[in-house]
Amino acid sequence: MSEMVTVRDVDIVTAEIITIKRQTQQVLITAAIELGRRLTEVKSMIPHGEWGKYLQERVDYSQSTADNLMKLYREYGSGQDSLFDNFANSQTFANLSYTQALALLSVPAGERERFAEENDVANKSTREIQELIRQREEQESQINQLQTELTDAKSKKEEVEDLLADAEKECDSRKQEVERLTEQLRKAQEAEQKAKDQLKKAKENPTVPKDLMEKLRAEAEAAATKTAAEKAEKETKKIQGQLEKAQKVAQDAEDEKNRFAQELAQMQQKLQAAQQEVKMANPDVAVFRALFDDVQQTFNRMNDARKTVAAADPAMGDNLKQATIAVLNQWMKELG
Repeated sequence: MSEMVTVRDVDIVTAEIITIKRQTQQVLITAAIELGRRLTEVKSMIPHGEWGKYLQERVDYSQSTADNLMKLYREYGSGQDSLFDNFANSQTFANLSYTQALALLSVPAGERERFAEENDVANKSTREIQELIRQREEQESQINQLQTELTDAKSKKEEVEDLLADAEKECDSRKQEVERLTEQLRKAQEAEQKAKDQLKKAKENPTVPKDLMEKLRAEAEAAATKTAAEKAEKETKKIQGQLEKAQKVAQDAEDEKNRFAQELAQMQQKLQAAQQEVKMANPDVAVFRALFDDVQQTFNRMNDARKTVAAADPAMGDNLKQATIAVLNQWMKELG
């Protein structure tokens, strides 16, 4: 019996490629999750601050790569009893590549599988998946914004309804107030008409009882007295206020007068000093002043010398003193 020879065509080889591709993807994602499991385990054993050094020196992983692997384990394999249970039990996830599974981490766990099924992510590139996620997030943002606007609209509606209810209450209250005032007006009009009728009757019959007239006169006098007293008190307060104001003006004027007097005295002193400076500016006066200073200095030196002589020879010192006095007396006569 001759063996059957299978004719291999493009479809058969393509099917084999797809099968191997899927198997390879599953092996890779399974390995990635298991690597994440071990990395998570070993990280708890590494001293704080040495994780980056460990990754570089011991396993040759960057921080971002290690984070991605551990993230895959937490999202797809954490808490599973056997290797890849969570992933393998889902046909949707089983066909994903490492980069596709990683991209899907941006979708909340509870919505991830439905999102993958609805968008056929197994047949999408990583860039296409990221764009779908971006569009989904944008739609969710718009939905959240619309929900917020709806909530605000409901809140405003409730606020308007509350305002309307308050307005209705206020309207009812105003209506009641109008009715009350209308009733008061009616009663006032009735009282006014009654008073007019009584006045007309009094005019037609001017006879007024004596005791009533005395009472009315007493009340009128009392009212006039009270009005006069109030008026006098008001005038007194007014005059007192004017007096206080005048006293203040007088005090301010006195203070101003004293200030002007002080300024005048200061100006007179400055004027005298200026006049003295003018006098001293005379050339003859300047010569006299210079000579006077020389004489003063000479006299001081002579007196110091006399004191020195008197200390050694009191009699001679007394003679010098008498001679000095004689000269001073002669000068006094000439100045005479």
